[in-house]
Amino acid sequence: MSTLRGGTNAIAINGSGGAYTSIKAKQTTSTVTIQEDPSNNPLQGFVFQLAKDNYAYTYTIPSGGSFMIQESRAIDGSGQACWVGVPEQNLANGVGAFNYAAPTEYMKAKSLTAIATSLQVLEED
Repeated sequence: MSTLRGGTNAIAINGSGGAYTSIKAKQTTSTVTIQEDPSNNPLQGFVFQLAKDNYAYTYTIPSGGSFMIQESRAIDGSGQACWVGVPEQNLANGVGAFNYAAPTEYMKAKSLTAIATSLQVLEED
C-alpha cells in the first residue's frame, strides 16, 4: 500500500511565453503525480518536456488533467518498488563534492496559456 509522505509540493510555472520550470524530486518516491493546482481559477493546462526524451518533445496536459510517472515492481521477484525520483543528496558537502547527487528531474513545464499557473507534485512511496 502506498503512503503519501511529505505532503504536496506546489511549484509556480511560467506562462507559455516564458522559460520552462524544472520540476524535481523532494523525496524518494516510486510514484509521482503532477497536476495543475485545482485552486487556480481558471485552470490553464500545462505543457512539459521529459529528460528521457532529451527534452526533444513537448507534451500537453489540458486543464484539469494530470501526468503520472510510476515505476513497475523490481524484476528480481521481490515485489519491491523501484524509485522514480530521489531528492538532492549530500548538499552539506557542497555541489562539487564527490558524493553530491542532484535531485531527479521529473520534467520541465510551463503553462499552456500566456497566464502563469502552479502545479501540485504528489510524491508517494
